[in-house]
Amino acid sequence: MRSPGEVCDEAGNCTTCETVRVRIDKTTPTITYDPSSRTNWGNELDVDVEITVGSSGINTIRRRLSSNNGATYGSWETRSGDFTESLTTSGEHRIRTEVTSNSNCSNTVTSGLYRVDDADLTAPIISGGSTAWTNGNRTITIEHGSAGVSGVNRTEYRTRDVGGSLVHGKLIVVL
Repeated sequence: MRSPGEVCDEAGNCTTCETVRVRIDKTTPTITYDPSSRTNWGNELDVDVEITVGSSGINTIRRRLSSNNGATYGSWETRSGDFTESLTTSGEHRIRTEVTSNSNCSNTVTSGLYRVDDADLTAPIISGGSTAWTNGNRTITIEHGSAGVSGVNRTEYRTRDVGGSLVHGKLIVVL
């Protein structure tokens, strides 16, 4: 935008001013996350972070991560332009992004929650079995194995090798 001007005194004497270029950008930067959150547990996840600023352009982009639902955050790290954040470790993640434009307008936006569980499960624990013959009762117990932060969804077993019912949960069988 140009601002030519003229200055006049009370007597009507006037002079013109030089044309001065004026650049104004009052646009608050926007930060969007895609996906915006994932509240169900899942494996690793890529989150696209899109930055939009006004005509002055981007001065700085910083981001930091939390893996404990925002209770604490790591150090700020510099990014440039739109970026993708790969969440690959177990935890309840949030991404905090701060953008400042060249006109010093800034915005900080924290993402929704992303639940990631990359831990391997361990096998269920079966106890009480024996290959020895008996004519008495035998107690067999099947318990969940260990899991990551998301917990065990289900333990399934059959009461026979072929056929038999598919059962969920802890089992205690007295034979």
